[in-house]
Amino acid sequence: MTANLSAVMLTRNNWAAHAFVFERDVKIVSEARILHLDTPKINMGNAFVDLGSIQALKKARPQSVINAISGSQRVYFENKSYGHQKKIEKSIPSNLIKIFGEDRYKSLIGKISNRVVNADSSFVNFFDLPCHFDSDYVAISGCTLNDYTIKRYGSTLLRLAKKGLKIIFNGAGGEDYSESEILCVQRFLRKIGLYALISRDHKAFESYEHLAQYCYDGIDCAFFMNDYFISRGLRRTNIENYVVLCFDRTPEPKINTSKKIIRTHHSPLGRPWEFPTLPRRYYDKPSTLVSDSADDYLYIYAGADIVHTDRIHACVPALAFGNPCRLYYNTQRALLLNRIGVSDFERAIYPDTQRIEKEKKRQVSFLSDVL
Repeated sequence: MTANLSAVMLTRNNWAAHAFVFERDVKIVSEARILHLDTPKINMGNAFVDLGSIQALKKARPQSVINAISGSQRVYFENKSYGHQKKIEKSIPSNLIKIFGEDRYKSLIGKISNRVVNADSSFVNFFDLPCHFDSDYVAISGCTLNDYTIKRYGSTLLRLAKKGLKIIFNGAGGEDYSESEILCVQRFLRKIGLYALISRDHKAFESYEHLAQYCYDGIDCAFFMNDYFISRGLRRTNIENYVVLCFDRTPEPKINTSKKIIRTHHSPLGRPWEFPTLPRRYYDKPSTLVSDSADDYLYIYAGADIVHTDRIHACVPALAFGNPCRLYYNTQRALLLNRIGVSDFERAIYPDTQRIEKEKKRQVSFLSDVL
């Protein structure tokens, strides 16, 4: 048992600690059967997080059997409810596009739609595949501690909890940490009887640690992208001296560089109500990569001299590979970088790779103890 988990267990009585040790001794001879609920690849960062989460689980329990279930199934069923999308769009003044920009305007519409769409009616006739496995644990990762994820996955997690599966939020965080979001998530976590929470930022840890049987103040799972890259036997490209620009939310800034520029976009499928159309500006500039494969992006981020981006999950894999990045977008999700010692977002971020690897080892150790 690691010191980290021991510290967590000190908050419980000795009997509970001894019972857990006995349980671990018994279970050590058997494999862990884990369901992993992937999030949809609307944003390629979701793929990085899911692959990293699975990588961490494998490192924690190499003998485990992990069944990953795509989140896209849910998006396709949600799409039928996005018929409300056009009505909502018409009700919001179009001049807000000039104020917010096209992407933020569409994001605003999307958030309103998420609150309007009725989850029960969206998933009528939906085949809930995760409920048809014999498993011990179910894991979900990323930006999942929010009301939208509860709407999307809540009924499934409740069914799995009733079947006796232990639910793990692995490297999880919130959307905006508003009071309403926190209260919504707290109510839901009480319902499912959360087994383990590994947060990806301290705000999530302090908001929900009292609701989990075991809790760890962890890091984002996309920091395991370098481990995934190596485990897959992937290799970097032969391109030398290049920088990456990834701007999906804001206009691309002028970057003074004599090096080759490669552009990436993290929304390979567009937004749910736009399938399969992509914004025209994705095609307007040279050396642009848009793909539905996480590996394709990792080939590029692994060898970049620096990544300039408004995407937090273009930053994280770059840092995992030991490469610097610069974030040009103000978001609550950037809190996850605080966990690796980053608090200044006004300049380039140079990774402390030793600290990142140390945090990863601690996280894997905690996972190993609770699985």
